[in-house]
Amino acid sequence: MMIEEIDSDIHCAYMLGTGRYARMGVLGDGSCFFHSVCAITNRDDYLHKSESKQKEIAYEFRCNFGKVFTKEQYEMLSEKSLAPKSFEKELDGFCSPRVWADEVMIRFASKVLGINLVFLDLKEKKAYCGVHMDETIDAVLDERKISQATGIVAWVNHMDFEPVVRIDDAEKGIITTLFEPKKSKEDEEAVRTFMNFYTKQCKIN
Repeated sequence: MMIEEIDSDIHCAYMLGTGRYARMGVLGDGSCFFHSVCAITNRDDYLHKSESKQKEIAYEFRCNFGKVFTKEQYEMLSEKSLAPKSFEKELDGFCSPRVWADEVMIRFASKVLGINLVFLDLKEKKAYCGVHMDETIDAVLDERKISQATGIVAWVNHMDFEPVVRIDDAEKGIITTLFEPKKSKEDEEAVRTFMNFYTKQCKIN
């Protein structure tokens, strides 16, 4: 997997805390959001699998969401969508590998996994507002301990999704893909810094 450091004018201390950050290339086959989440969570040891096996993991992963996606959840999540599809199209999309994930799919995946997934628009050099978990936002605004794990996803040229990772040891190839405040003070600081930036930019109070 290719790892490329993000531009210095995007990666700055006020946004992502200390450390070196990079975007990790994933397969761009229409399922790049689900590949990104599989990489972030290292689902089924995804990071160490061949490309063909990664496709199998990602396709099964996305299709499983369709098995638990209900009309009630669709109605709740589609209210915030700028371009809502019908329930049937959303449901079919989960098991169609070449259908790009839209906001409804992304919010549902985040909700099912219990992970705060946030997006960084590398073209516009800012966060993409509107896709986040309220639990993490509330903790940041109330200055409480953050407990929810966070994954940061890069939106590359408004076409592809790739996970943003922290390079912990370049020589040994050690990276952090999922930021877990419960396990690491460094992760807690990184999530809080990014989410503070996110709430200010997206005018959440």
